[in-house]
Amino acid sequence: MRLFFILFLAACSYSSVKPEPAPKFAPALLSYHAVRVFQGGQLVCSGVAIDTREVFTAAHCVDKDSGYTVTSETDPIPNPVIAARKPWYDFRDAVVLETLRPTETAPASLPFDGVPRMLSHAWIVGYGCDPNRLGIRPLVLLRRDGTEGRYQGKFCHGDSGGGVFDDYGRLIGLARSIIADADIAVVQFVLSGGSP
Repeated sequence: MRLFFILFLAACSYSSVKPEPAPKFAPALLSYHAVRVFQGGQLVCSGVAIDTREVFTAAHCVDKDSGYTVTSETDPIPNPVIAARKPWYDFRDAVVLETLRPTETAPASLPFDGVPRMLSHAWIVGYGCDPNRLGIRPLVLLRRDGTEGRYQGKFCHGDSGGGVFDDYGRLIGLARSIIADADIAVVQFVLSGGSP
């Protein structure tokens, strides 16, 4: 009987042990993935490093293959873009820019597997409000339509092409269009579909 009681207490104490919470994610770490896309010295869009020589950004920002440069907080020297190509799967408004030299910007985790839940939080990372200062601002998913979502938060037009990350620092999409009056951004989700 005593052994049964000890086993019973052990089982109860084991089931009441709660798992450790996930470590808090520091949004400032996202700055290591962000880039600026320039044409002729003017900021045209934000972007995300996905490899040492590849940047993911919105396709509507890039209308020609030449004349673009990329910079970041960790690599401020303009890095010429030598090619622009469509991503490895069907992604309506995205382009991969290949740079002349490797960048010192850390590649983002890619691709995210799955679509975020409604009202989930995310972070937009971009240079839209000030081309000289990276902005990392919180978002909330309001509506989901297939591979796109509408997020509410503070946006600026140069944030287009900027990365949208979940609370674990994983890339979940790119800002595709900004509805400034309503503080809404349409985000194209990055879904598994192969590898870069």
